[in-house]
Amino acid sequence: MEANLSRNYEKNIITNKNGKVIFLFLGLALWFVIPILGIFPLLFFVHLNQKQDSKLNFLVNLLVILTITIFVSSVDIISDLAVYVSNYELLGTKNPFEIAGGGGFEFAMWLFSYPIYLLSGGSKYAFIFCWSLAINLATFLIITKAFSPKKYGLLALFIVATPNFITYQAFLLRQYIATIIFLIALAYIDKKVWMWVLYLLSVLTHIANILYLPILILYNKVKIFESKVNVFLVV
Repeated sequence: MEANLSRNYEKNIITNKNGKVIFLFLGLALWFVIPILGIFPLLFFVHLNQKQDSKLNFLVNLLVILTITIFVSSVDIISDLAVYVSNYELLGTKNPFEIAGGGGFEFAMWLFSYPIYLLSGGSKYAFIFCWSLAINLATFLIITKAFSPKKYGLLALFIVATPNFITYQAFLLRQYIATIIFLIALAYIDKKVWMWVLYLLSVLTHIANILYLPILILYNKVKIFESKVNVFLVV
């Protein structure tokens, strides 16, 4: 009974146009005053506005992405971020493979950073901005929709509400970036070529991602087993 009441309550909120509009305008009003806080009601609006291929949801998501990216790009360059920025500045005299960790194996991050260095004239803020933008685009437009197609707005809200999401992003931790790439690989798990290419890219970003290999192998074996069972049942 409680489950039914909960579902009915959620359905009433989602179908209530006034409720959606309230969260949209609340989010925009708060965004104009304190942008980073305004993204929370905006993401809840995206959750309520459950329309297939909604252009408004897409625009709101873009606003959230840009807000977080600009916020992250404005942090002080300290700690791990200072180390990554220092390595990035070495691209002016060294190639990505010379900068890479893991004996030159973990070169993916620096290989993708090299065009940023060339196009921006070595701007460290362009480096931070581009990587933050890539993380947010992947999180809000690929990962959340893949793992929760109907409630991706709510999932995105929970992700942003986790302090580590912005903290790890602000320090551009390679392990964090590698994990994001691995999650994209999981999003394409039914497209084998893309899945393995993305997984390899995550390993080339941080070697520790080799530990995720059993997940992909076990998933494939389960899929093969299920297909055999289905064939047996049909026969």
